[in-house]
Amino acid sequence: AARETCAAIESEIREKNPEYARLVWPQPKGADEIQRSVLDPGTLLLEYELGERRSFLWAVTPDSFESYTLPNAARLESLAKIVIRQAGDYRARVRDPAAAQSYRQAVHAISDALLGPVARRLGTRRIVIVPSGGLQRLPFAALFVPGDGEPGAVPLGARNELTVMPSASALAEL
Repeated sequence: AARETCAAIESEIREKNPEYARLVWPQPKGADEIQRSVLDPGTLLLEYELGERRSFLWAVTPDSFESYTLPNAARLESLAKIVIRQAGDYRARVRDPAAAQSYRQAVHAISDALLGPVARRLGTRRIVIVPSGGLQRLPFAALFVPGDGEPGAVPLGARNELTVMPSASALAEL
């Protein structure tokens, strides 16, 4: 009975306020529709999907669509947890050189894994990121573009305009 009531309420919302319904319950969009209607020439969409055996990255622009295989979810999420946990503890990194080194290593490792395949394409363009699983809390702005190297490497958020979205379909609706 509760399920039927919920479905009836959703149906009424969809009927009376379709704009709200499209934002709350976006319908999946195809890559061609996203390329055509959402992305401008200066934007790169990076969508991540974490999997048990391997994960994937799709890099989409108005005129290209590329797919890359990444490490599995366990590996990526373990690196993300280190970065997330330590990113908020700046004082510990200042007081403890070992903590600072551990954080830098984790940031570079996850940067290499997540951005390495598309490093040559990043430039200074606008980047829309659609993370998956444990990557949803990752501060992508703090990652480094692989190949920039240290010292003097600039975080991604300092050189690129970043937007993190729950899905490319939600972006299309907005």
